[in-house]
Amino acid sequence: MSMTKKILLFSLFIGVLSAKQLFADDGSQWWNKEEMSNLNVLQDLNEGSGRIWYVDGKNGDDNNSGISLEHAFKTIAKAVSKLRAGDIVRIAAGVYKERLFINRSGTEKDRIVIGPYGNGEVVIDASVRIDEWQRYKNNIYGAHCEFHPVAVVLDDIPLFPEFSLAEVDNGKWFYDNKDKMVYVYIPSGDPSMHDIGVISNNAYQDGVVINDASYITLYGLTVRFAGGRGISILGDYNKVQKCVVKFNGGIGINLFTYKNIETVGIKIIENHIFGNFLRNWPLGTYKWGGWGGGVVSHGTPEVYFIGNIVHNNGGEGLLAYGNAGGAVFENNIVYDNWSVNIYLDGRYDSIVEGNFIFSHDPDSGVLYHNKDKNPKDGKNFRRLRPEGIMTADERFPATFHDIRIVNNIIVGCRRGITHYGHAKDSGLKNVLIANNTIILPNKKGVGERFIGIRIPYNHGNNSNVIIRNNIVYGENPDTYLLSIDYDPAKFNNFGGLIFDHNIWYNPNSSCSFHMGSRWLKIYDIGFNKWAKKCRENGQGEGSKFVDPKFVNAVGYAAKGLRLSSDSPAINAGIFIEGVTTDYFGNKRDGEPDIGAIEFVGE
Repeated sequence: MSMTKKILLFSLFIGVLSAKQLFADDGSQWWNKEEMSNLNVLQDLNEGSGRIWYVDGKNGDDNNSGISLEHAFKTIAKAVSKLRAGDIVRIAAGVYKERLFINRSGTEKDRIVIGPYGNGEVVIDASVRIDEWQRYKNNIYGAHCEFHPVAVVLDDIPLFPEFSLAEVDNGKWFYDNKDKMVYVYIPSGDPSMHDIGVISNNAYQDGVVINDASYITLYGLTVRFAGGRGISILGDYNKVQKCVVKFNGGIGINLFTYKNIETVGIKIIENHIFGNFLRNWPLGTYKWGGWGGGVVSHGTPEVYFIGNIVHNNGGEGLLAYGNAGGAVFENNIVYDNWSVNIYLDGRYDSIVEGNFIFSHDPDSGVLYHNKDKNPKDGKNFRRLRPEGIMTADERFPATFHDIRIVNNIIVGCRRGITHYGHAKDSGLKNVLIANNTIILPNKKGVGERFIGIRIPYNHGNNSNVIIRNNIVYGENPDTYLLSIDYDPAKFNNFGGLIFDHNIWYNPNSSCSFHMGSRWLKIYDIGFNKWAKKCRENGQGEGSKFVDPKFVNAVGYAAKGLRLSSDSPAINAGIFIEGVTTDYFGNKRDGEPDIGAIEFVGE
């Protein structure tokens, strides 16, 4: 494959075109692209009632008073040093080459608010300044750089590293460790006409740090090019809203605890988070785990991920792990992240609701030069197509329980919904999987089967798991709608599980259910045999193997997965307490439809 083709593929892969399509077509997300260029922290938010500080990177001076735009500070850091409860920082449009360290708190009534003045995008660029690009030859330019970059980004596209200067051409970069020079191919031949980010290998070089501070709102900021995390938060009741967090070497937004600081009640709302954890670029550099993700909650309780667009990160898209409760994943669009889109590990009392989760068909070109010593094992390629929703207990003791997974749309993922029960005593405990619509990839997996819902046996620890009112749809004959493991000695397929009122459909497979402890064809069965096993165990009431008759099951727009007027899913579900609306917020009555979207007329 030519490098030009790889760059074109990556332009699609990074989501520029698909995100535009979603903005126009999806209708469920809250993130308005046109709005982002006109955000005004003073007018948009009813937060902050104290002093107002002004920052203007072009015309300001840190020796000014900072009390008006005409007397603005030059740096955001200067305004941050003045903060007290209730203060507002208004920042004029521009690129600010600085990193922020915030250790002053607001209060519940008087939050500290930091955001745009209202005249354009505010970019916090945490990268080390690289100046004086000199032409080496043709379109290759070099600049002095004291550190070995972890990545180079050109006009919002990560470039591929080369192992020698002689190999550098379109879409590539190289670092000469001996001469301390970084070389980049510049298509136009003029570096000043391009946005170049050289990301440091310093994992502790964060863009914005909230350190032991509470009640702070970061609003409408773009944070990029940090060697470490884009935004790192230690402290309670902070909020990140309508920000763009992109192309950072580490985690995009990092939430963590320390000693008696729980970092409780964090809200991550309506942000665009993509291209983070560039330490795993090219993808597959982190083959055996240890990667970060788009947004990560490290055991922080009562965390809210609402209305975000999260894609193409070098780890999970949205991740909450650790023995903590109250994670809410709601109304997000999450796609094409490494390995898993939404991941809950060891969490309890949590909700995953109304998310649009999907994967485009991956291309192996993005694995270029990832130093994989054994690419033929296919592990890296498989991770290019992420799991949709994965729950887990990675570490002992197992603490995962009481989870609601409802009204989600999952398209094209390796497994729609699955569980990883690595820890002793792990199991699905008090889990509701209801009114989801899952569309399997119309592809044959490489070294594996794609699966709609996968339920591991979990050593018999599954209990009160309700799988109800879901649609699982596939077309490729080599996919499973459902896979259930069991203990061969006990043959207890349904231990702790309740299945009813689901629609399963794959017109091209006579054996689309897998019930067995190993991946052997003898454990593959068709719907009739599956239904018989259900009846023998008091299961399966209201379940069908019929075409759900979507408006359009092809593509990546949620509206295509609405039901046609003659769909057998209409009024075929059973009422579930607490599930009173659908994916779009339409009301569900006493005879709800099966699937994520209620039929409300054509």
